Amino acid sequence: MSQKIVDRAGRRRNRTVAFRVSEEEAAQIDAFVALSGLSKQEYCASRLLQKEVTVKPSSRLQKTSPSKLTRSIANFAALSALRICPLSLLRFWKSWALRL
Repeated sequence: MSQKIVDRAGRRRNRTVAFRVSEEEAAQIDAFVALSGLSKQEYCASRLLQKEVTVKPSSRLQKTSPSKLTRSIANFAALSALRICPLSLLRFWKSWALRL
């Protein structure tokens, strides 16, 4: 009899789930996976099963977070100027960035 293949947690995973996404959706998924610190399999399974995803900070995540946050604040500022995004949301992100 062949040996059962199990993952790190001792679970047997022998089913494949596949689906198609656009280039933009794939880029978003890849970004979320990179930020989470999880494998793509762990991230997708957690999100599809509506489990909470806990970010595991890595040195790469810690290096990229400030620049991504700066870009996000700039985007919120542009949206606030167009009255698409509430000014209170922009203030929130700016105050949150000061904590870093």
